[in-house]
Amino acid sequence: MFIENKKKKTLTLFLTYGSSLKQWKISGILERELLLYYKLEKKFNIIIISYGTENENIYLRRSSNIKIIYNKHNHHPIFYSLLLPFKYKKIIKNSDFYKTNQLWGSHVAIWTKFFFNKPLILRQGYDFLKHRILERHSKIKINLYKIYEKISFLFCDQSVVTTQNIKFDIKKRYRLHNKKITVIPNYIVSNSSNFKIKSSNKKKNFIFVGRLEEQKNLFNIIKVFKKLTQHNLTIIGNGSLEKELKKFSKNYKNIQFENRQEQKMVFKKIRKNNFFILPSLYEGHPKILLETMSLGIPVLSTNYKGIKNIIRHGENGFLTNFDSKSLSESVINLVNYDKKKIQIVANNAMKFVKLNFDISRIVDMEEKLYENIK
Repeated sequence: MFIENKKKKTLTLFLTYGSSLKQWKISGILERELLLYYKLEKKFNIIIISYGTENENIYLRRSSNIKIIYNKHNHHPIFYSLLLPFKYKKIIKNSDFYKTNQLWGSHVAIWTKFFFNKPLILRQGYDFLKHRILERHSKIKINLYKIYEKISFLFCDQSVVTTQNIKFDIKKRYRLHNKKITVIPNYIVSNSSNFKIKSSNKKKNFIFVGRLEEQKNLFNIIKVFKKLTQHNLTIIGNGSLEKELKKFSKNYKNIQFENRQEQKMVFKKIRKNNFFILPSLYEGHPKILLETMSLGIPVLSTNYKGIKNIIRHGENGFLTNFDSKSLSESVINLVNYDKKKIQIVANNAMKFVKLNFDISRIVDMEEKLYENIK
């Protein structure tokens, strides 16, 4: 049961439009996504606006005092969004500030802000408009997305992005003042595991974790392992390309698919592999990459600018190009890489993410932002 502490400021978090804690649970990211707010509730009252239609409180830790507002009458999301400022007026009105979890759904927070005039923090974990463009949406849709994004930045009091690259692009796109955009990266929980190179086994195991979508460039990496049948590739995740990818890799026993699963189970699977591979065509600030580096597993990723600011080739990971030939050459190089040197790379990765992305550091950054919001 939510008990408001009058001595604390209250944050109301608006989930991505249509999203819910149940969906986070199904996707295996519930604990990871809530962990920040479990930490923050020590200093702030936390209210979460969810689009779930069942009791979402069951997904919280028993010790948590977070308040969940959910769509218990199963209204259409549009109708539910319009009703929020009226139906939950007493709760939302007493908030000190609002925050979005992602840009999509910011219109609901803006609608609520219109009634109660509370400061709004617009968070964007990736470049919303750029991703829509790279997904090759129609010109009409792109223009609509641009208007939506522009309005969101116009009505927010502060915005948060996860990388300096995203900040630079958005500042340039909308001529925003530098002080209106804060960079707060994604976080990891420091892990004490220590990867050790297996010297006796010539067969190497590679793993990918993520959505099975065009963005992830999975056809090209599967091409690689269809030729390098002496090595294994495990793909964990689901998505719109699942059937096509499975058909494309049919009859290749060294390529295996698994459904998305709880984060703890994913980490166990990653630890059993020699290398993690992320062949994406584009990324924002991928959490799974940071988490894998924290486990001390060597990573191979494509050389997109959102990633090359994290990975320094040959120092804390390995970079390659997007095409199957480059990916194949990089996989072969990794298999034959000096074991002592690759151990150093893995250790460097652990140190790098702990120094820059440990959750305690991110909590401090969030708290500072909240305390200064007006």
